[in-house]
Amino acid sequence: MKLNRIVTRAGIAILFLTLIGSRAEAALVVSNLTNSVDGAWTIGSQDADLTDSPVAMQFTTGSGSDWNLDSVELNLGRFEGAVGPAGGSIGVVLAADLGGLPGATLALFPSAAPIAAEEGITLAPTTLTILAPDTSYWIVASADVDDEYQWNFSEDLSETGLPGWSIGDASLGGYPAGDWTVLTLPAPPPGGPDVIPASLIQVNAAAVPEPSALAMIGLAASVGLMRRRRPNS
Repeated sequence: MKLNRIVTRAGIAILFLTLIGSRAEAALVVSNLTNSVDGAWTIGSQDADLTDSPVAMQFTTGSGSDWNLDSVELNLGRFEGAVGPAGGSIGVVLAADLGGLPGATLALFPSAAPIAAEEGITLAPTTLTILAPDTSYWIVASADVDDEYQWNFSEDLSETGLPGWSIGDASLGGYPAGDWTVLTLPAPPPGGPDVIPASLIQVNAAAVPEPSALAMIGLAASVGLMRRRRPNS
């Protein structure tokens, strides 16, 4: 009967959403954005100062399945001393890890042009981007103008997120391009180790359904088609 077909299709839809909804809904997987802002690294392009260069921050995925990278949120800003219209923008990329340093570019994000000193800016990759489990990646921010933009940091290295996910302990500055160096603050008086703050970042991702879940979805779809093809009774 028609009513039976409607109920069957509704049941299939519910099963489909149950199987993929909890697995595919993007959510926070690791973040330190709630930490206090204690300063900022300059994102520049030409000067030789190590704090005036591309800035990179590492994160590492947890164990289990692959993950679909939904977005990253960065606490970026424009320096308060900057005057007039912004002369450029911040370019952000996802880079592979190459021996503890940023490597090849894996994905691009839309450019960002903050106007305030502190802005939480969410950027989604321009193409489908899959993150492998137990793997380190880098978010790299660079600018096409000097002394214009900043990536805010915190001396608080605490973080929240799913088990196994983590944010790197240090930001890197790269000048010239590829010559990466740990960014540190001078030791407070009366001396001691340099302070190594972390750039503020959040990663949002969704677990990719495992093959067994996809097989169940396929089975549910097949059952639905078989029921649909039966003669009406």
